[in-house]
Amino acid sequence: MKRQKGGLTISQRVTRSTTRLDRNSLTLPVEVVTEIFLRLPLKSIATCRCVCKLWSSLLRSQDFTDSFLTKSCARPRLLFACHDHNEIHFLLSSQLNHPKHNSYVNKSVIVTLWVLRGAAKHEWSKRVYVLPPSWKDLVTGPMYIAGMVGTKEIVFSPLYQIVPSYVIYFNVKSKTIRKVGIQGMEAFQGEMINTYLNYVENVELL
Repeated sequence: MKRQKGGLTISQRVTRSTTRLDRNSLTLPVEVVTEIFLRLPLKSIATCRCVCKLWSSLLRSQDFTDSFLTKSCARPRLLFACHDHNEIHFLLSSQLNHPKHNSYVNKSVIVTLWVLRGAAKHEWSKRVYVLPPSWKDLVTGPMYIAGMVGTKEIVFSPLYQIVPSYVIYFNVKSKTIRKVGIQGMEAFQGEMINTYLNYVENVELL
């Protein structure tokens, strides 16, 4: 751009590189940026990969993939599969309500489990657990055993979605039981539901 000022001609040149953010460099240390990305959910990671080549390269690196999986394994979540007519909706556990704890007392409900100890020889062992009588006060419908988590707790889940949603944890060591509320599943009232334990996210599958 040129303009006249007195007897002089003044030229001004504006280049694109000076008016836009350089997307090929980071203004923060890589370690800091990586830590920020590690706090994002899987869906946000997929979106960030499309922002620029630098972010895509960082988020697709093996180091980031391993770090994300390690962090996800340290905070496993519940995955619910809700059957709605001909569709299946998958939901991750949302914010948990404060659990209700109930200690073991006299009368009981007995649960018998058969655990496969040797797959090659098909060896099974019988485990018998006694649930506290307060179990009947906590349960509002048919339940099934979803499995056991690392805290030595058996997880019971409703066979059909009810409101308010919940799962029940029974600690096999302390013989205590707790009911944990799950939010965000109200739309699937009355539908069949499957609960999967220890769900972790892996960016390598994106």
